[in-house]
Amino acid sequence: MYANSNETYCVCDSSWTGQNCNITTTHCHLSSRCIRSGSLKSICVCTVGYFGSRCSASFDPCAVDSCSYHGQCYPTDQRTTRYACLCNPGFFGIRCEFQEAELRVSFELNEEISACIITFTDLRPSQVGLLFVQHRVLLKSIDVHGHITIRNANEMAVSRFVLLETFGVNISDYRLHILVLRRNPTVQSLTTRAIESNRCSHVDALLLNRTLIELVPLAKVKLYARVCQRSPAVKCFYDEAHLCFCDVVNAPDCLVRIRESTVCDKLPINPCIHGGRCIQISNQNHWDFTCACPACTYGALCQLTIEKYTLSFDVLFGREIRPGFPFSKQSPLVRTCVGIVVCLILIGLILNALCFSTFVQPSASDAGVGIYLLILSLVNQFGLCVLGVKLFFVLHTQLSSPSSINHHVLLHACAILEYLLTILFCLSDWLTVCISIERVINVIKGVNFSKSMSRRLVKYSCSCLFVFTAASFIHQPLNRHIITDPRSLTVWCVKSVHTPWQQKYESVIYLIHLIGPFSCNAFSAVFLVVTLTRNKAKVYKKNTMKMLQQQLAQHKHLVVSPIILILLALPRLILSLVSACTKKPWLNILFIGGYLISFLPLLDQPTLPTPSPPQIPESAPTQIAEVAT
Repeated sequence: MYANSNETYCVCDSSWTGQNCNITTTHCHLSSRCIRSGSLKSICVCTVGYFGSRCSASFDPCAVDSCSYHGQCYPTDQRTTRYACLCNPGFFGIRCEFQEAELRVSFELNEEISACIITFTDLRPSQVGLLFVQHRVLLKSIDVHGHITIRNANEMAVSRFVLLETFGVNISDYRLHILVLRRNPTVQSLTTRAIESNRCSHVDALLLNRTLIELVPLAKVKLYARVCQRSPAVKCFYDEAHLCFCDVVNAPDCLVRIRESTVCDKLPINPCIHGGRCIQISNQNHWDFTCACPACTYGALCQLTIEKYTLSFDVLFGREIRPGFPFSKQSPLVRTCVGIVVCLILIGLILNALCFSTFVQPSASDAGVGIYLLILSLVNQFGLCVLGVKLFFVLHTQLSSPSSINHHVLLHACAILEYLLTILFCLSDWLTVCISIERVINVIKGVNFSKSMSRRLVKYSCSCLFVFTAASFIHQPLNRHIITDPRSLTVWCVKSVHTPWQQKYESVIYLIHLIGPFSCNAFSAVFLVVTLTRNKAKVYKKNTMKMLQQQLAQHKHLVVSPIILILLALPRLILSLVSACTKKPWLNILFIGGYLISFLPLLDQPTLPTPSPPQIPESAPTQIAEVAT
């Protein structure tokens, strides 16, 4: 509408004109785009499904069932019937009409397999005696008593020669086995076994003569007949360029085998950490690698390491996560762990809040024990919150897309979270020791116990404990850093201990913080009962056993708390002393369970004492706390 008139007008969109914008300015179809170049004729750029000079004709070559076995069809040229099929796994061909050959392998080997390559090889009529590679598959962490199914990509038959190469951390750990050796190359499905009797040794291990071993390759080949004649049990052997079989008359039949390099030379640095060995393959313009990890190291990059006397949330929980998969597709163990941690945080929030509201009252904290319990409730809840943040951190780095991850924030979280979790956990243990020691002093002093002195000691003891625990693990933030998997761009927070003395120091510190609180709580529980029994027995001249029973019944709140703390600390102590270096899934479940059980004291339930009769009226506003105790 004009400002000085009641007339209206239409502002037309692109490609339209006229008073009512109902006249097209281009001769192209509405779904296409018109491109003008000066005075030249306009060109119509058609969308998918249309063709012609004006894009007015429609045709879809994928309208009919063009691809077999549920393959996805994509038009390549709308002017013709050309299209491309994206085949489902296990199928190939222009129309996905062929099914790939399938090989089922069961492993019955003695040695552990860190990584392996299965190679489908065959012979060409035009190149006599030369093995050529059809397909290679790189696998990691194979169960020596398990089984797998693999496919010969873009081939309808299993190759006549299928080889299994196994790798370890050291170069000397290389092994070669024959999986398939057949004359008939037309078998589409086959089952075989990887057994020790089908292992091929290096020819140097069979010659047994150092002089013969040092011969040049051409001279050494002439001696291969001796190997088969002297060792009838030998089925096959190999050298740097040949793969030889001993036939029924103990004569060697050698084929030329071109060994491709497995050294990771396409990366600037070795992606495998903690001493892992990088193994690569190049297969049909596809490059991939895996890591052969040393003992007690796990993960795609050997980034998870387990050391004695230490239990880390990253290692125990990270081993079970499937990177890149949504939470709904994670294993039941991962989902269960998340549920348990959430329950721990919520229950701990309630119990620690009740404990705090009880002991924040002046009458409940007139002695050191009340102040210790007040501080303990704050430390425990903070520790549970850090555990929850740590869980979110691990899940976020593994399940989120790489583009959504802020590496600067993750670097600081990686350095701080595990450090905070460790010192808060240890500080909670040592605070329970302070409570136990004060109870022992109270029993020894009796009526001479000074509450004012007890309150003054709390300030010094808590400060010393915080400095001691924080200084003990000050090396942790310095040893943690972020690494990225070059294939999936998945981010991991890893720990690197560079020198042996650092490993020894960390083991000793963990032992001190494990055994120290455990021993002190155990000693205080025994000392309390024994001292009370002796004192009462001297006064009342009664039988020691009867007096012991009376004291246990009367002062059970002083004895039960240390005993519960001892029982809850036992799983963590036992699992820390026993090496968690295992690849058995059920053992890792046991270690995760023991690790989560060790967080139960942070709920503050075992350390809440039953209020004595004079304290009950003061605790009336928090009666739920009394029930919880």
